[in-house]
Amino acid sequence: MEAEVETKRARPTRTRRRATARLDDSILDECEQSFTAAQEKVTKASKNYYADTGLIALLCRHDRVLYIVNVTTPGERQYYMLTLLHKLMCNLPDDWDVGFLYDISCQLARSIEKHGFLEEFAHRLMFGVSVFHAYGHNWACQLVFHPRKRDGFGLSDGEGCERFWSSIRRLIAGLRVSGFYRRLYVLDYQIDAIQMRGRWNLGTWLFKRHNEAKTRRDAAAARLDNGVIGAIGRTELAAQWDAQVNAQLTSLPRTYHRCFLGTYLTQLREEQKDARKKLKKVEKLTAAEASEAQAALDAAAEEIRKTEAAVENMRAELGARASQRWDELRGDAYLRARINARRLRAVIRASLQSHKFEREKVERSYRQHVMRTSAAAVVFAVWLTSSYRRQGALAGQGPRASAREERCRAGPPFQCTRRPDGPARQAG
Repeated sequence: MEAEVETKRARPTRTRRRATARLDDSILDECEQSFTAAQEKVTKASKNYYADTGLIALLCRHDRVLYIVNVTTPGERQYYMLTLLHKLMCNLPDDWDVGFLYDISCQLARSIEKHGFLEEFAHRLMFGVSVFHAYGHNWACQLVFHPRKRDGFGLSDGEGCERFWSSIRRLIAGLRVSGFYRRLYVLDYQIDAIQMRGRWNLGTWLFKRHNEAKTRRDAAAARLDNGVIGAIGRTELAAQWDAQVNAQLTSLPRTYHRCFLGTYLTQLREEQKDARKKLKKVEKLTAAEASEAQAALDAAAEEIRKTEAAVENMRAELGARASQRWDELRGDAYLRARINARRLRAVIRASLQSHKFEREKVERSYRQHVMRTSAAAVVFAVWLTSSYRRQGALAGQGPRASAREERCRAGPPFQCTRRPDGPARQAG
């Protein structure tokens, strides 16, 4: 798989047409810089002391280990995950679709689409980002890859590997100084024990998950069908959600030459150049590929024809004076500054919107948690206050009792006195 990855990466890249095609490369590049796992050149462990630098595991949604591989490079490489996916897909029926949750699924999906990895299985793979790692991604990336915003993932969180690492972390210290085969033996033995314990508890696990899913489904259905939201209707809500996603995934305005008189004309010119490049690329295909590319050739030629016609129509609509004025303003420094300022304002506004939407869910969850625990918090506060009060009272009683005892020890002995008209009494 490593040799295949290197070979395909050396070839010209493809056009992205699936999920990642909705995201600009700048957004995916930002996600790549946010995660160390996405940067293959970053060294996580020294090869000078360790032959194996880590583990990469593939788990099912029931947190059972399916496959696990040794990491023998200083940093993570994509071909490890591609190897695990290839192994999994080869052992599944051909009509099964697979949802894959990974910390940096956006990067893996882009690589599969651009370089043609796992071509025979790509149409059956659906990618999502692990729930707890999703907040490290750009908001636009979350809209496309968050499992709670995609169909098919249900309540799966994709954090089974983190729970698996937590269960075997006590082996780290000992395995650092173990030999190769002893390390494999200990890992296999520990994983078998975890698998056996998990199978014994699988019934309880499924029962709890089923009840939780049913409760959340009923609550969501009641909210969608009743009240103000129910009056809108599910179809309208779905349409509004799609419109909101499309609006937030819209590319920000670019430099000044697209934002003033002649914007559309310049855009058409660039589309014309792109169409010509596509046409030249198609014309260079071999004879064996010509039959398959004939449809693409005709489409590119038709696109060029329509673009050229649109350019001429725009020229006619602008007129000679407007075209001349546009050519004069294209190099104007003041216009460039104004348009760039407008673009920066749009970028800031989009960033604030993304930050607001990203924080909204977390803040809402926190408020609900506070409301659920408010009654218990009040009872606990009352108990704590009473406990402190009783503790202070008890602490104060100790010195007073000691003082009385000291006075009794230091005072005169008890004496018996008699009242003139009554019985005898003790005085001290």
